[in-house]
Amino acid sequence: MKVLVAVLAVSLLALAGCGTEGAPDPAPPPQPPSPGASLSAAAQLAAQYGLGTKGRSSAFTDLVPDHPMASARWGLIEIACAGSGFDLGPYCGEQATFTSYAMARQLHGSPATFWTIERDGCIVGAYVTVEEATPGILSLRQAEAQL
Repeated sequence: MKVLVAVLAVSLLALAGCGTEGAPDPAPPPQPPSPGASLSAAAQLAAQYGLGTKGRSSAFTDLVPDHPMASARWGLIEIACAGSGFDLGPYCGEQATFTSYAMARQLHGSPATFWTIERDGCIVGAYVTVEEATPGILSLRQAEAQL
């Protein structure tokens, strides 16, 4: 079973390259916030999917890899962002700010975290992580469905 999951994950990662053309997003992403409004924009985005947050936990700046195969985690983040209506392709190889927000409710009985990826004050990606879950990275739509 683990081998099947690993093969499936690698196949999905191979299909989800940064900057490659793919199927159209099922829904357009929310409008980007104005610069300086990222905290309220993140709260609005979380509320749009019914994901209550308890406030900002941490933020750090990191490079969005040129290619998602840089690691399985990055590939899953890109897939989750695409499932939330975001395209990280234009930001590959660039610095972005990753901000975490503790979620008010647990998913699968484990603590969950709502993440935003920001570039120039606009949210360009968002996803949810769930501790003690495999793979533990969900799109906003998947997280909403599991509440």
